[in-house]
Formats: sequence, C-alpha cells, structure tokens
Amino acid sequence: MQQKASQPSDENAIKKELQEALEQIDVLQKQSLNLFDKPKVYHRAFQILDAIDAKIHDLNHLFPEPNSEENRAIQDLFFSVKEMRETIEDLKSNSHKLEFQQKFIESINRIKDDINNL
Repeated sequence: MQQKASQPSDENAIKKELQEALEQIDVLQKQSLNLFDKPKVYHRAFQILDAIDAKIHDLNHLFPEPNSEENRAIQDLFFSVKEMRETIEDLKSNSHKLEFQQKFIESINRIKDDINNL
C-alpha cells in the first residue's frame, strides 16, 4: 500500500482530535448522569458525536486502499458511533436506566480501543 508522505502526521492529528472529542463526551456523560432527557445535554452529546463521526470519515479518506485490518477497524468505528447515537436516543427517553448509561460508556471505550488499534 502506497501512502502519501503526510499521511502519518495527518492520521496522528485526526486520532488526537478523536481522542479529545471522546474525552469531551466522556466528561459530558459523567457530569450529566441521569440528565440526558435535558435538551441541552443530549444536543451537546449529538454535537460531539457528529464531530467524532466527521473525524472517522477523515480517517477513512486517508486510506484509499485499506487493508483488511484498517477496513475492519474503520467499520468498527462507524458501528460504534451508530450504537452511541442509538444509546443517546435511549438515554434521552430513559435517562435513569443504568443499562443505557453502561452501554454508552462501553461504546466510548470501544471507540478509544479501536482508534488505538488502527
């Protein structure tokens, strides 16, 4: 696979931005426990999630001919973001359900792991 000379630095910058966005959403979920039914909280969660999704798309474009491991890692990231969106929707209507909060935390951690494995 041929890579552009700037790809590693671009990739590292995007990964760093992804990590920062994940930290933001992690802090939000910790500070907003049982408050995802409040518009301010879930709107902020979706804003951060949109930023995460955009960065994953940026990462995807860095690998024009991805190998199977890169492709699987990127697809896992997209799946985890989709799962987080669904969980935020669940938390919006059931903000006190521990199972949704735990699922949300697991999604954040899974994305962090997937980024580290990419």
